[in-house]
Amino acid sequence: MKREVLGPLFLIFLFSAITSSFAAMRFSEHPSLHWDAAHYALLARNLVEGNGFSNSPGHPTAFRPPLYPAVVSVIFRAVGERYRAVYLLQAVLYALAATGLAWFAYRMAGRRSMYFTGILVAVNPSALEMTGMLMTETLFAFLLVCCLLLLYKAFQGGSGRLPSPGLLYYAGAGLLLGAATLCRPNAAGCSLMAAAVILVRRREAFGIRLASAAVLLLASALPVAPWMMRNNELFGSPCITTTGGINFWDFRHRDPSASSSIGTPPEEFLRANSLARQRDLAERGGDVSRMAPVYNICPRYFAYFYNQSIIDRFTGLSETEADGEYFRMGLEYTLNNPMRVLLESLQDVLRVFSPLDRNGRIDPVLFIALPFIICGMYLVWRHDADAGAALAALFVPLLVTSFLIRYEPRYRIPFEPLMLVYSSVGIAACASGALKEKKVRVLMAVGHVLFTAASYMTLSGPPAS
Repeated sequence: MKREVLGPLFLIFLFSAITSSFAAMRFSEHPSLHWDAAHYALLARNLVEGNGFSNSPGHPTAFRPPLYPAVVSVIFRAVGERYRAVYLLQAVLYALAATGLAWFAYRMAGRRSMYFTGILVAVNPSALEMTGMLMTETLFAFLLVCCLLLLYKAFQGGSGRLPSPGLLYYAGAGLLLGAATLCRPNAAGCSLMAAAVILVRRREAFGIRLASAAVLLLASALPVAPWMMRNNELFGSPCITTTGGINFWDFRHRDPSASSSIGTPPEEFLRANSLARQRDLAERGGDVSRMAPVYNICPRYFAYFYNQSIIDRFTGLSETEADGEYFRMGLEYTLNNPMRVLLESLQDVLRVFSPLDRNGRIDPVLFIALPFIICGMYLVWRHDADAGAALAALFVPLLVTSFLIRYEPRYRIPFEPLMLVYSSVGIAACASGALKEKKVRVLMAVGHVLFTAASYMTLSGPPAS
């Protein structure tokens, strides 16, 4: 790395560390105020107490992926159940991610892109807010950036022979993608996409590309395999998590009439629900063991909030059987309503490019940056095809998740830094006079049309009376 860039990178890290640390402390949120956060804290507590990955002693679960609770449990072991220690770690990880992306932008498109990338990522309020919450987003974003840098080095390291110098980078990227899958399972699609990108690149012989793709996929499977074996032994299914079915069915692929009336749930659910106090929004700092919703105990409990026909399908099912039943119901609805689901899926992909954050507010950084994203995508490929391939290998699968499952602003947060890289390259190029080129002007217009359509789709309300 050139000395001339070390100073700016250090300043970007320092600036990002200040902004993320301030956000983590200023906007820190007790886990009791969010169901997901309460459950992560409870899982980490049980790991520390020697109860394994469980909701309570003797009740193991696969409802959440394991990496984030495991990382939190390490902090709990070291300093006790101090949530701000976790938030400070997340602030450091986010600062490292911002610095890594700034270096990536420098290698790809020069100093101006580095500055825009580093600053936009460092002040992005949506992502900064998550550093003060006990949630997976910040860790997942950090892992994605590390994967991006290793994939980029791997794509640059081909030698046309075996063993290729890029194989070590592919192995490292695969291991990190496996770890990312244990943080948020949609990273599994990134492993498959990265392998596909390796195979279609024609810089090396097909045998080398095949070996490289195999190394990446094998390495990505290594961290995941023990967890899947554990779940197969405990629950009879080698799953990564048992929340996928709920997300697939409930978010988009279900009949709205399923919640039109509530049936009579089994006694076991009523008993569990009476024992598990639901969260009290006025009780800040309550015990997380009483704040996690009852359906975290077993996915089938989620179905008991719906009508009797849904309840009857889930009564007596195990955790993994219930997860599979949600997927089946989602597929049934999709096959019965293909055009409706397709239209809603396309709308959700469009919403990825809207400037709204998870609280329904305009994110100022995204509002400034997103109109430049299409232009930036083109310029990234033109500047550095290796960088374009590495970014696409991660960004496209995460975008597909919005099509297959559902778009939610919080789900976009981990890959917003990748989007800001695209946008920063576009902004830097336009600041350097690239708008003189007709193709760039056309792509800028396309980007603004996309941004306007996404904003209208997300912001528009009922017609004025």
